Amino acid sequence: MTKHGLTFRAPDGASLPVFSQDGVSHHTMIIGASGSGKSVFLQELALRRGVPLEQLLRDVQPTEEQVDRARERREERNTMDTERLDAVRRAWWDATPADDTELYSLCDVLTSQIPELVDPTHEQQRVVFMMLPDGIIGGVIQWGLSDTEVRDQIHEFVSDHLADIRQALALPGA
Repeated sequence: MTKHGLTFRAPDGASLPVFSQDGVSHHTMIIGASGSGKSVFLQELALRRGVPLEQLLRDVQPTEEQVDRARERREERNTMDTERLDAVRRAWWDATPADDTELYSLCDVLTSQIPELVDPTHEQQRVVFMMLPDGIIGGVIQWGLSDTEVRDQIHEFVSDHLADIRQALALPGA
């Protein structure tokens, strides 16, 4: 006789194998509505505890305090991630000399998008670089500023955020 690891107890009390511990797979077909998409695993857990499924679902809901703690942990984690990424941005920028050819791509994008910015200063380039989103910074680190895909992403970012960039660079029309 096979020992079953998980069984489904039908409304008539019959016990149907779902998974077995001996490696033999079992398939169970439930004819009719299973009850608004209820999980077989949760139903089995409720049966094992001897409580209705609705009570089990209420019991496993987090308390307000748990929700608040989880939100605070997420906010702390997001702050830490932001600080870490900013440190990576600063480290990359600080390690790149002002005359590095990698920066030519950034200059080209800026001058093509902002015609009055004929020759962006190193500081103006830094301001825009620090505004780039995480995904682009990852591409810069992996492939460099002169990579075609990275350059296209920077071009799209500058185009989409032109007003913010103009304001950050204290240019007219911001």
